[in-house]
Amino acid sequence: MSDMKFCLVFLATILFLSPFMLHYSFAEKGTFVDEVKFIQYLDENTALEEVRNGNLDIYFFRVSSDRIESDKAREGIQVFESTGGSYSMLVNPSISDKFNPFSITELRFALNYLIDRNLIVNELIGGYGNAMISNYGIFSADYLSIIEELESFHFKYNPALADEIISRELEGAGAEKIDGLWHYNGKQIEITFFIRSDDPVRKSIGEILSSELEKIGFKVNKDFG
Repeated sequence: MSDMKFCLVFLATILFLSPFMLHYSFAEKGTFVDEVKFIQYLDENTALEEVRNGNLDIYFFRVSSDRIESDKAREGIQVFESTGGSYSMLVNPSISDKFNPFSITELRFALNYLIDRNLIVNELIGGYGNAMISNYGIFSADYLSIIEELESFHFKYNPALADEIISRELEGAGAEKIDGLWHYNGKQIEITFFIRSDDPVRKSIGEILSSELEKIGFKVNKDFG
């Protein structure tokens, strides 16, 4: 997903300076700040409360729009808009001794129909973004040169089509579905899915995709970190 804008929240640091300090250059006296302390928060709600309570001067990370929509939610903080970024999923295509379903090109291609991009844009990031179907976003200068080919794939959320393609490719590779679960050489096919838990949006995306893969018939081992 390509975010058009994100929100950063911070409370301006108040520094009390002696009048004479203003007459010296940074080179002679150093900086105005003696110490900068960085603290990691995995929960943005806790971080926002720490800013409101004066325990943090800056929370330098994006904040979900729904958490700061009302005037009451913005009390005690200042909100600034920032340029956006993108969300993506990386899969391991390598071939190894253990069967890796993502080593099959067509199976990786089928993931495009297993991702509900509109759900992510509208629900997870509150409409502050656009769906992406390639590494070139709609605002990229090169997008017009590839748009015709991209549109020919009709990429949209279509789990039935994804299941059809994945089933065809796995069966062609020698796998079989037993009681709704995929097996290869008598062993259940397992996928280890690393999900970032430091970002609520990425965490939600990871959990949604894990659920979709489980519906297809994979055993998914979620690794949060």
